[in-house]
Amino acid sequence: MVDGQRVGGKSDVAAFGPDSYEHTGVPPGKLSEKIVHSSKIYEGMQTNYWIYVPAQYDPGQPAALMVWQDGQGRVQRDGAARSQIVFDNLTYQKKIPVMIHVFIQPGTVGARAMRSIEYDTVSDKYARFLRDEVLPESTPNMTSAKDGYSRGISGSSSGGICAFNVAWWQPEQFSRVLSISAASPAFNGIPARLTAAMSIHSRSARSPSATSASGCRTEPKIWRTTTEAGRYRTCKWPTPSR
Repeated sequence: MVDGQRVGGKSDVAAFGPDSYEHTGVPPGKLSEKIVHSSKIYEGMQTNYWIYVPAQYDPGQPAALMVWQDGQGRVQRDGAARSQIVFDNLTYQKKIPVMIHVFIQPGTVGARAMRSIEYDTVSDKYARFLRDEVLPESTPNMTSAKDGYSRGISGSSSGGICAFNVAWWQPEQFSRVLSISAASPAFNGIPARLTAAMSIHSRSARSPSATSASGCRTEPKIWRTTTEAGRYRTCKWPTPSR
């Protein structure tokens, strides 16, 4: 309070931790230029991605691998995510292993955005896109681990359910998942939860290690979905539980 007036912002909002800032003596990793990939699995789709390699990377030792959905948000070093700074600090402190990071942006076909098609479709198509196209192209001259134990994948919202979906269909490629506020409403006319449940029931021999995170003070959002009769109904997006 200043002169009887409330000033400043909220005191209960997220803030950067100490490892989100540059530390003296910590060598920075190296971010590649933007790489553009032309897909065959998603015919006509163009995808941008970037590779981030920590300073401790040794070509003689296989490095772990981490794939980040919506990776364009991690390209700016001092941006909102500050991912590169955090990676450098934690790697230097040996709190995480040396790992190659792939920042991948949702693709486009002409002017059509493909994010929902890639992320919200419950099938192995996106998993095959990563395994057969992006990863062999992105790290041909790098020594990365090939086992699922040493590979992780992460995303938020639709990217979060996509990360789990990839690990579900290809646990030999990815057995570690960080899923942030994963979305699972109805998309493309099929309830994703039902479709996922059917897939899980028929493919029970799957055991990815998944960590799920979500906010505890998210405001309810209004969304619309189509009923079987073709009419819209308005629903509230539930506030995440604590």
